[in-house]
Amino acid sequence: MTGLWRRVRLPERSARRGRSRTGFGGLKRWCLVVLCSGCLSPVTTLAGQLGYAAGTYLSYESNIDRIETNPRPELIASVFGGLSYQENTAEVTARATAYLEHRHFTKHTFSDDNRGYLQATGTWTIMPRRLLWIVDDTFQDVGINLLTPATPANRTNSNSFNTGPDLTYPLSSSNAAVVGARYGRLDIQNSLADNQRYLGYVRGVHTMPSLSKISLNLEESRIYFEPGNTFSRASRQDVFARFETLSSGEGLYAGDGAKLDLGKSHVVQYTADPNTPPNDLDGHLVRLALSKAISSQFTLRMSYSDQISDTYSDLIAGIAGSSGSLAPTDGSVFLVTTSGLATADVYHSKRVDVGFASHGGSIEYTLLPYARSVDFQTLDQDYNEIGTLFFWRWISGPRRFDVFANFSKRKYDILERTDADRNYGASVEFKLNRTLTLSFVAGQQQRDSTAAGNSYVDRRALVLLGYSANYDLRLLR
Repeated sequence: MTGLWRRVRLPERSARRGRSRTGFGGLKRWCLVVLCSGCLSPVTTLAGQLGYAAGTYLSYESNIDRIETNPRPELIASVFGGLSYQENTAEVTARATAYLEHRHFTKHTFSDDNRGYLQATGTWTIMPRRLLWIVDDTFQDVGINLLTPATPANRTNSNSFNTGPDLTYPLSSSNAAVVGARYGRLDIQNSLADNQRYLGYVRGVHTMPSLSKISLNLEESRIYFEPGNTFSRASRQDVFARFETLSSGEGLYAGDGAKLDLGKSHVVQYTADPNTPPNDLDGHLVRLALSKAISSQFTLRMSYSDQISDTYSDLIAGIAGSSGSLAPTDGSVFLVTTSGLATADVYHSKRVDVGFASHGGSIEYTLLPYARSVDFQTLDQDYNEIGTLFFWRWISGPRRFDVFANFSKRKYDILERTDADRNYGASVEFKLNRTLTLSFVAGQQQRDSTAAGNSYVDRRALVLLGYSANYDLRLLR
C-alpha cells in the first residue's frame, strides 16, 4: 500500500512525487507508509486488487504551534484506516487510494479533528483505440498561508476533480487526430478560490516504430470563480509540441524514457470589477523529463519545467497516471511543489530536479536535489528555493531501519525574508507477523528565519501499531 500514503515523501516511488515543504509535518504518516509499503506494490496483470490498513499511533510534539517562544507540547492519539484498489482490464484501468484519520489532542492545544485523503484515477475504454473516458480526483489538505508553518490551524481541505472523453481519429497507420474535452472543478474549504473549469483540445499525433511519439497540441480552457473572489473568470490557451519515447515498463518510472514539451501559454484573468482591465500573462511552456536505468537497481532521473501554473493544475498533475487534465500536466519526474495553496492566483514556476535512486536490494536510498522559483501574478510572496531530500533504508528480514532528511532554503524576494528548514529523523519497523507491524519514529524539525519570531524547533516521536493486508479480487469472484 505504498501508494495509499502518497503524501509522504518516502521511498523511491513516493519521493519522485514528494513535496519540498511538507517537512516533518508528515511524521505522523511516515510510519503509515512503512506499515503499508509491503502491500499493493504496483500491479499491472491483475484484474483487481484490494488492500487495506488500520491501526493507531501515539505521537509527541514538543512545539505543536511551531513558534519561537513559549512552545506548547502536545501528545496526539490517533486511529486511522485506509483502502487501496487497482483494476486493470481491457475495459477499465483504475487506481484509487483513500485514508481517514481521527486525531485527539490530549492537551487540547487544538480541537480534535478528522483528516482524509483520496487520490483516484481511471480510464474507461468505450471503444478500443477510439474512445476513452477519463476520471481523476484528489482530496487532500492545502496550506492557507504560505509564510506560516504547516500547523493544524494553517491547513484546510481541498478537492480537485477532472473528467471527460478522448476521441481518436486514425488518419493512417502512424498518424491520428485526438479531440478531447474536460470538465473540472476545485473546491477549497472556507475559501473563495473555488472554481469550475472547461477544457477543449486537439492533438495531432505521429507514432514512430521506436515507440516514440511526436504531437502538436492546442488546448483552450475557461475558468469560472465563485462570487466574491477577486477574479470572476479566466481563460488560458496552450500551444505546444511534444516528443516522448519509452523503452519499457509503465511510464518514465519503469525504464529509460524521455518526454519534452515546448510551447507557449497565454492566460487572461478577469477581475470581478468590470471597470478594471484584465490581467494578461504570457509565458513559456517547457517541460523535460528524462529517466535512465543505470542498472537493475540504480536509476537516474532529471526534470526541468518552465510554465504558468496554479493550485488546481499542480494538484491534478500529482495524481499518478492522470492523463488529459485540465491544465498542462507537469512533465517532471519528481513533483517538487508546495503542498498546495488555497489561492485563485496563477504563478510562473521554474523548477529543476535531479534524482538518484537505488532500490530492490537490502539497502535502498533516494537522493533528490532541486531548485525552484515561483512568481505569483498578484500575491507578493514570490520566492526562490533550493533543497535536497534524502532517504536511506536497510532491510533485514522482518526489520527495516530508515533515515530521512529534508533540507531547504527559501528566499522571498519582495518580503526580504529567508527561511532555512532542516527536517531529519529515523524510524525502525518490526514485522510482528504477516499483517501486524510495530514502528517507532524520532526526529526534529527546525526553521531558522530572518523574519522576527518565525524561527522554531520541534522535536517529535511516534509509536505506531498497524494492521495491513491485500487481496486478489479474482479469487473472490
